Amino acid sequence: MTACAVQANGRIRDDPAAATLLSVLGRRKKSLFLGHSLAQMTDWGSDEKNFDCKRPELRGGNVNEMPFRTSGIFIRMHRVGRRSWLRKCVAGLMALEMFAFQWLPCFTAAAQAQESRQAAAGGAEEAQAWGGITFGGRFGEDTAEGYADALLPVWERGGGLLFINPRISGKDAGAEEFNFGAGWRSLVADRMILGANLYFDTRWTEAGNRMYQGGAGVEFLSEWVDARANYYLPEDDEYLVDRFTRDEERVFSSSSKIRQVSGSGDVVASGNTIAQQLRISEKVVTRTTKISTHYVFEQYESALEGFDAEIGAKIPYLSDLAETKVFVGYQRFDNPYGEDFDGLKGRIEIRPMNGVYIDGEYFEDDDLNGTSYILGARVRLPFDMANLAAGKNPFEGAGDAFGRDAGRPFQERLGDMVIRDVRVRSVASAPQEVVEARSSTSATSTKVRKVREVEENVVLLSDVQFVDKDNAGDPEMNGTAEHPWDEVNEGVGNASGDRNVYVFDSEAG
Repeated sequence: MTACAVQANGRIRDDPAAATLLSVLGRRKKSLFLGHSLAQMTDWGSDEKNFDCKRPELRGGNVNEMPFRTSGIFIRMHRVGRRSWLRKCVAGLMALEMFAFQWLPCFTAAAQAQESRQAAAGGAEEAQAWGGITFGGRFGEDTAEGYADALLPVWERGGGLLFINPRISGKDAGAEEFNFGAGWRSLVADRMILGANLYFDTRWTEAGNRMYQGGAGVEFLSEWVDARANYYLPEDDEYLVDRFTRDEERVFSSSSKIRQVSGSGDVVASGNTIAQQLRISEKVVTRTTKISTHYVFEQYESALEGFDAEIGAKIPYLSDLAETKVFVGYQRFDNPYGEDFDGLKGRIEIRPMNGVYIDGEYFEDDDLNGTSYILGARVRLPFDMANLAAGKNPFEGAGDAFGRDAGRPFQERLGDMVIRDVRVRSVASAPQEVVEARSSTSATSTKVRKVREVEENVVLLSDVQFVDKDNAGDPEMNGTAEHPWDEVNEGVGNASGDRNVYVFDSEAG
C-alpha cells in the first residue's frame, strides 16, 4: 500500500484539503502516514507537486511518525477467556479503535475539504453526516438504567457506511456496561439497508466482577419492515460472587444402667435356704458425643451464550400521526447452572418527534431480565465529527430532533442506533460447598448418676435339706437348718427341687 508523508513545511498551502488537514493537526512538525484511501478521497494522489509520496520502511522507521494510541478500555484485554477466536475478535476491534481515534480527525478533515472543493466548484450536493449520539433510559420492575450510545461514521462510499459504535450504560444496582463495536451498512436500491456488525462487550456486575463477550449481528432495514438477529459469545470463565461459612453441631448421647452387688454380711442358713446380706447399687452411665463441623460455601456467576432475533413492521395509519412499529422476536440463552432462558418477546417503538423514541418490551421469560417488561425512551442528537474537527458545534441541528416528525429521507436510517442486547447476560449459581475446606472436631463426655443403693438378704440356695449328725434324737427333725436330719441318707431321700443337701460340719461346732 502506498503511503503519503504530508510535511508541515511542504508545498501544500495551495491545496484547500491540505490546508484543512493542517488546521486539524495543529501544524505539527512531524509526518503522519495517511492511507491510500485518504489520498484518493482528497485527490492528493494525482498532484505530485503538492506532496512528497514515498513508501516508508516501517521496520526501520521512526516510531514517532506513527502516533497510534489506544484508550484504557482495552488495557485488560488479556483477561478475555480461553476462546482464541474471541481474543482475535477483540484484538481486531482494538486495532479498529486505534485506527478510528487516531485517524478519524484526518478523515473528517478530508471530508470537510472535499465539501469545500464541491462548494467551490459550485452547486455541488451537500455532504451527508450520519453520526449521532443517543441518550436514553430504560425502566422495569425494580430495575432502571441509563445509557449513552454514539454512532460515529468512519468511512462512506457508494451508499455504504463504515462506523464505530461506543456505548456506556449504568444500572441502579451498581452494574456498569461498556460496548465497542464496528459495523457496515449498505444502502440498496435507495429503499433498503443491509448491515452487519461486530461488538466487544464488557460488564462490571453488581458483585464487582468484570465479564467479557464478543457479539455479531446482521440487520435489514426498510421503509416498512425491519429485521435483525444477534449472537453473543462470552468467555467461559466463572466469577466468585460470595463466599460464606456455616457451623453445625450434632450431639449424640447413649445411656446404660449398671447394677453392682457386693457382699457385706455372713452366710446364714434358715429354713430350707442359705442366704447372705448383700449391698446392691444401681447407676446410670450417660455418654455424650458432640461433633462440630465447619462448612465453606461459594457462589459463582457466569456469562450466558445466546442469541436473539426480531422482525417488525411499521403500522399504517398510526404512523401518519407518529411513526409506530411493532416487533415480535425470540431469545435464548444457555444457563450453565440450570434450565435455559428462552421465550418469545414483543416490542413496540414510537417516534413522536424526529429524534425522540419511546418503546416498550415484553418478555415471556421474566427470569432473564428480572422483569416481564421494560419501558424506555431515548433521544438521538446529530453529532458531526467534521464540525468538531473544524472547531464548530458538533451538535449543529440538534433542535430539529425535537421537531414534529414530518417524515425523513430513508437514507438517514444509515445512522440509526444499532438495536441489540447490550448487556453481558449472566446468572448466579446456587451456593456450592467447598468439600476440601470442610473440617470437623468431636468431643465425648461421660456422666455417672447413682440411682439406688440398698442392703438386702439374697438367697443363695433354696430347697436345701440340712443334715447334722449331732442332731440325733431331735423329735422335730424335718431337714431345716433349725432341725436338720441326723443321717445323710435321710437328707438325700427328702431332697426335692434342686435336690440340694447341706451337711453341717459337726467338728466345727
